[in-house]
Amino acid sequence: MPRYLPFIPTLPVLSLAAAFALPSAFAQEVQIRRAFEARYPKARVESVRALPYGGLYEVIVSAGPILYVDKAFTFLLQGVLVDLKTGANVTGDRQQELQALREGPIDFGVLPLHLALRKVIGKGERTLVTFEDPNCGFCQKLAVELAKLDNVTIYTFLLPIVAPDSTTRARAIWCSPDRNGAWERWMRSGIAPAAAPADCETPVERTVGLAEKLNVEGTPTLFLGDGRRVVGGLPAARIDELLDSVKRSPK
Repeated sequence: MPRYLPFIPTLPVLSLAAAFALPSAFAQEVQIRRAFEARYPKARVESVRALPYGGLYEVIVSAGPILYVDKAFTFLLQGVLVDLKTGANVTGDRQQELQALREGPIDFGVLPLHLALRKVIGKGERTLVTFEDPNCGFCQKLAVELAKLDNVTIYTFLLPIVAPDSTTRARAIWCSPDRNGAWERWMRSGIAPAAAPADCETPVERTVGLAEKLNVEGTPTLFLGDGRRVVGGLPAARIDELLDSVKRSPK
């Protein structure tokens, strides 16, 4: 996923117009998100929430530090927030929580597997999910390793985030009569599929939304049947060991 430069507290920020003020806390969070993204258009805001400290709002930005703003978005802070009553490092605790969320296991059952390519190798008793970009060099290397596996069902979500034409490639692969074949030929031999028909519907946008929800920030990202996350490519032998370590894989 795109990476952004750290935010600097001394940067000027955009004030919210008084007309934007809405009564509900949720509406206020939405307005702060909109104002933040208007001021920093390259930022991807993951969440905004009110804090019980001096009217501050926490803003979480993908690949960025934890930031704090006021309700009217007239200032921005980057630093360590400490609760003087309890001595708790609020910022540090939140960073640990976010790290666990981004790198920890997921609920495998919530994955919409019908939006992924599905390939069964052998009996397909083990399960592996991958998020891959058709222009990802590490994904191409992973394709070679995955071909060495046996007794596994592989679900591949096409996540176009690496290059400007990744979406075009992903759509062409999804719309091919033989999706798995088109994917394999492109990833392993560089043989491009035919262009997707204009009226072909694809799950690409939904896959991007899913990746954001799961905090998948790069490709390849793998998920085992028990929800464990593996970031980056691995040799087939190691993937085989991880697959065997899962007691039960959902089908």
